[in-house]
Amino acid sequence: MESLIKAANKKVWLTGEFNGERLAPDIQKLNYVILVTENEQFVTSSFPVICELYDNEEGITMPKSIYAPIHPRVSLLYNDTIPNNHRNRIRVVNEDTSYRLNRYICGVVKSR
Repeated sequence: MESLIKAANKKVWLTGEFNGERLAPDIQKLNYVILVTENEQFVTSSFPVICELYDNEEGITMPKSIYAPIHPRVSLLYNDTIPNNHRNRIRVVNEDTSYRLNRYICGVVKSR
């Protein structure tokens, strides 16, 4: 059941099937970093997105973090904990980081 709920949340938050009036402003509040890998490749798929959500004090579900590999060598990471020196920049990641992100998107590693 948990995987069905996660899939439904992703579909609701990140596809055209959702009335995106609130989605765009919520994502725009998050910081982003463009991750690039030189040697390894990121795992991509037809729906390559991990979206972590949380409920705020008012009980409204908000995006906490969004990870989207958009190309075998490029991925986007949106969240509010990106350090200032990485915010809105391209960051080349090493093989270990790309491996961890690939394990994360494949569901081998649970989010925190």
